[in-house]
Amino acid sequence: MKIVSEIQKSRRELVRITLDSYKGHEICDIRVHYEKEPGIWLPGPKGITFSTRFLCQISAALQEAESVLNIRNQKQVVKT
Repeated sequence: MKIVSEIQKSRRELVRITLDSYKGHEICDIRVHYEKEPGIWLPGPKGITFSTRFLCQISAALQEAESVLNIRNQKQVVKT
């Protein structure tokens, strides 16, 4: 398993993005981990695992969501 990124969600939770293989297939896992003990992070049930062949599509969809959010935020700034 290769940890790609970790994003601190709260004091006791983080979102960990990993690359791994399962039954001969390359997978990406985006999962909330919780701190059981100081420095001991365990995966929780909240998350998504998908084939890396969908990675480009998911990345594009997240970029589109970011663009929509940026446009929405710009409109709110103009109104105030």
